[in-house]
Amino acid sequence: MIRVMIADDHVLVRDSVSRLLSTYPDIDVIDQVGSGAAAIRRAAVGDLDVVLLDVSMPGPGFVEVIEQINEAGDAPRVLVLSGCPEDQFAIRALRAGAAGYFTKDGETGDLAAAIRQVRAGRPYVSEGLAEQLATRIGQPEGTRPDHERLSRREFEVLALFGEGHGTAEIGVQLGLSVKTVSTYRSRLLEKLGLRSTPELIRYAVERRVGRD
Repeated sequence: MIRVMIADDHVLVRDSVSRLLSTYPDIDVIDQVGSGAAAIRRAAVGDLDVVLLDVSMPGPGFVEVIEQINEAGDAPRVLVLSGCPEDQFAIRALRAGAAGYFTKDGETGDLAAAIRQVRAGRPYVSEGLAEQLATRIGQPEGTRPDHERLSRREFEVLALFGEGHGTAEIGVQLGLSVKTVSTYRSRLLEKLGLRSTPELIRYAVERRVGRD
């Protein structure tokens, strides 16, 4: 039996996925949580095989959640279950240690197969993502989009600017002071070759950089 936890901040999504997976006799959804912090705490208990993790929840960013879950001695496999297109977050999730990335518009049978695959220790990616990965492996470092070379926190700040949040709001969401957010903003402008906050927002929007 594969013991699964669903981590998503939408109760309807959690309940729907749980009901769908209950039709498979080898998969048992034993818990549900609604935040990144709760996912980290629950995964540390040690009785899970797979965590289905949404990329946009209250608390730590999804990259940090993946990294902290993987730090446990008997860590479950993390399969990201996201409504975001693969080209936004999949590569970042896999680099952070996720065992796979599955989009919410996929088929239930394919999700069950992905859960079995990551439980068996094999990474799961769609054919489309596999092609993207193969292409990027052969890319020189300088040809990668600038935002792919940002730190985790820099990427989160950029994403929140792109969602229309101001400096104070970003500080509240990430638990940072306004001064620290301003420092990250200055770093982003320098690293991305931009001159102003509107340009930063436009960059994030045009490249679909966002947390949800």
